[in-house]
Amino acid sequence: NNLVEEVCRAMPSWKWFVGLLRPLSQFLHSLDAKTRFVETCVLGSEQEQFAWFLDRPYQQLYLGRWGSIVGVLKDILDTEVVLRKSWSKDKYLQGSSSHRDGRSHAGAAADEARAGAEAEEMDRDSIDKADLAMVSSKFWATAHMIYCICCGTDTLASWCEGCPCHEEAVNQPTRWMREAKYRQMAGAAASQHRPCPVKG
Repeated sequence: NNLVEEVCRAMPSWKWFVGLLRPLSQFLHSLDAKTRFVETCVLGSEQEQFAWFLDRPYQQLYLGRWGSIVGVLKDILDTEVVLRKSWSKDKYLQGSSSHRDGRSHAGAAADEARAGAEAEEMDRDSIDKADLAMVSSKFWATAHMIYCICCGTDTLASWCEGCPCHEEAVNQPTRWMREAKYRQMAGAAASQHRPCPVKG
């Protein structure tokens, strides 16, 4: 949404926020980093019973698409409690060498095969920035604020583009998903551009 993008970019803390959001999304997107985080910080802690919350793919931030920022925020906010309560940079870094040394030969081979798809190892600077995001109350408050603004404008947009007879389609998160749902509900008779004559 261009309106939301302009509002957020006008915030004095926007560059600071994005500077922490990017390494945090990179950290959670990396399967190796996330697995190490679970093994060194989550397992054995009070949050161990919620470790399965992290067993999900996290989007990686791409600033060229505003929807990417919204998707990344949804991913991290859904698991905020587990991330913040279990994260420890010291534990993560102390366990990194044992994590690498303890992998089986098959696991190492799998890592090599995956190396083309993701970074094999995050550099220390990225980990430090991800740590700053994890422990910063300002970062999480800003993330909640931006996500609430985005959800509000998305809801307004879906209402403007919707109709009273296809409520299920109105609740879809993006315009493209709403259009697809309209066509699915209306069947073969649906117009490609205006699936419902009452639609906004």
